[in-house]
Amino acid sequence: MKAKHIISSVFVLLLCISLTACEKSGEATVTEIEETVTNVQETTVEVIPEETDINDKYNTRIELDNDYILHTITHSTIEGVEFRMNTFSWEIVDYEGKESECVIPSIINNVEVTRVDSNFSGAEMKTLYIPDTVTKIDSGAFANCRNLENIFISDKNKSFIITDNLVLSADGKRVISYYGNKSEVIIPDGVTEIDRQAFMYADITSVKLPDNLEIIGDKAFLGCSALSDVKFPDTLSVIGERAFNGCEQLIEISLKSDGKLQIMDYAFEGCSGIKKIYLENVDFICEAAFHYYDDTEIIISDSLGELEYNAFRGVWDKTITLPDDFGGFKHSGADFSDVTYCYRGQEYSESALAAVLTAPELAEDFDIRMNKLGKIVIVNYKGSDAVVDLRKYKTEVPITELSYSVFKDKSHL
Repeated sequence: MKAKHIISSVFVLLLCISLTACEKSGEATVTEIEETVTNVQETTVEVIPEETDINDKYNTRIELDNDYILHTITHSTIEGVEFRMNTFSWEIVDYEGKESECVIPSIINNVEVTRVDSNFSGAEMKTLYIPDTVTKIDSGAFANCRNLENIFISDKNKSFIITDNLVLSADGKRVISYYGNKSEVIIPDGVTEIDRQAFMYADITSVKLPDNLEIIGDKAFLGCSALSDVKFPDTLSVIGERAFNGCEQLIEISLKSDGKLQIMDYAFEGCSGIKKIYLENVDFICEAAFHYYDDTEIIISDSLGELEYNAFRGVWDKTITLPDDFGGFKHSGADFSDVTYCYRGQEYSESALAAVLTAPELAEDFDIRMNKLGKIVIVNYKGSDAVVDLRKYKTEVPITELSYSVFKDKSHL
């Protein structure tokens, strides 16, 4: 270090001055010279590491005994860093150490470390160093690292951007993982996708999404039980499976899109605190996307594409009004929920509405529903014709069953 050279020079200079004084006066003793040297040494200060010292962490290598490698070639742990062999490189699986600083090695026995697995975690870790050899960080790899304060990444690593407790892709368009314990998160402009599990189980209370966000991945905010404030942009095209599952503090969901938004399975399941759901121009809502709500106002405005059966499963004692241009149900051949829908002024159970939309001509003369296999059941004849010919009705799915009372009291037949 430069500082060390300067201190050494000062020490030599003072020593020379002391010896010169001895020669001239003849009075200085060896003891006095030793005291002078001691005083100089006591003034030495701790030197701040230069950038090269920090970079040494990015070049950490682990050399393993060949016999050791033969026995643990697939999986091993050294200094708390758990790693395993991938096809052509090493990947970091987990951190089990108790130290506050974790250094990911760049080389293990002349083979590069290239990936950090999604299971990576470390309750005691506060600082993480990532070398330039790592080109893959799995989605949500650090989402559960609540104590992690700093991630330092080599200047040579061009695969990621670290900013505001977020790991972004190199182009700044994807949030790969959140880390730390901030309560409020602002996702930067330019991000168009939040990866799966990116914020899973984080302690955040609010998140500001960018205006051009398009995709919220599967389980992106799963288990964020303190999250209470989210404003969704109109540009969203996908809200992934279980994306907000278990976000108990959410009060309102307002989704207005350009007509391309798809809300996947169980996206808002278990959000027990929700009091209002507002949907506008949503293209498709999957099974149990809104699941188990009590005392919740549900408003569907303007346009709605398709629903899967059970899209609003567990919404009791409530009639959901559908827009006149409702596109119908996607047949998954599954079960039906007990939700009541109001469609064009008439109330239907989910199975009855599914049948009416599938076979509108048949519905003019009969009360119909679908069974759990997605086949039509004729429940009641509403007409007055003396002859009824079921062969004339063209339906998208087969008529497979007549209810036991379908022609009850129809003496004119």
